[in-house]
Amino acid sequence: MQTTTTTTTTSTTTTINSLLEINNLRVISVGANSATIAWSTGIACKGLVDYGAMMSYGINKTEPEFRLDHAALLTNLTPGTVYHYKTSCSTSNGSSVSSADDLFKTSSIVAKKSDFLANKTTEVDASEANTVIDFVTNKTIYNATINISYSTNSQDNATISVPSIGRFIKIETNEDLRKSIKLILLKIYYTDEEVSYNKLNESSLGIYWFSGSEWVRLNTSMDWIRNTGVNTEQNYVWAYVKHLSDYTVGGQTVTSCSLTGDYPQCRQATLTEVISSINNWAVGQATLQEVVALINAWATQ
Repeated sequence: MQTTTTTTTTSTTTTINSLLEINNLRVISVGANSATIAWSTGIACKGLVDYGAMMSYGINKTEPEFRLDHAALLTNLTPGTVYHYKTSCSTSNGSSVSSADDLFKTSSIVAKKSDFLANKTTEVDASEANTVIDFVTNKTIYNATINISYSTNSQDNATISVPSIGRFIKIETNEDLRKSIKLILLKIYYTDEEVSYNKLNESSLGIYWFSGSEWVRLNTSMDWIRNTGVNTEQNYVWAYVKHLSDYTVGGQTVTSCSLTGDYPQCRQATLTEVISSINNWAVGQATLQEVVALINAWATQ
């Protein structure tokens, strides 16, 4: 009996240890003063996040119960600050596991005040956030406030499904200005280094907005978008919009192919991808350059 009991206990312990792994650890949202860390485990455990501006951490947040899917809201953070964090999880029998140290940066905030004359263009230069906004309002508003927060992590609980420049921008205004907007020209600037580092096809860049559930590329089939495009000479993506939201810049990845001639760099493509790209172009969700690149990449196979 003793031998049997020992064997069973060893087997159970081995199973628990193999399941007690921290998986899919990520920062799912970040703001100026808060961030949410999420992860999952194969067995129920109680999570702990240690965090702080130094690698010694100094602050922690403990989950109230044992669970498989974990999330911890970290509050009272300082805007524009890099934070270290690591997670750990403990089971009811005392087994535990920890993650390696990782980093996130809270959003920085640019606050602007300006006067807006009715039916005149007013430029708000938020170059600190690589953003310029031209407003046209239907009435005169004095001393209106525009807050622009920007971060290397999404401020919302969503991951963009296409390659991006890795900068996320949230633009908010006071109510009086928000209700008076007739049209906005939004420009988000990028650098050659951002395009190169993220292996982006510059001509494919576009502005994506957070719809409440996912990141969606702005296009003229949306009733609040007049036009959109990219200026590759002055390095900015632009859109005429009727209201403000959460934005980022994304596009397609560049890889070389055997195609020769005056075409954009391309990659090998399937006929299904070509047809999908043509359909996207027809509704304003892809550029003509993207369609041409895919057609020629497919034709060279």
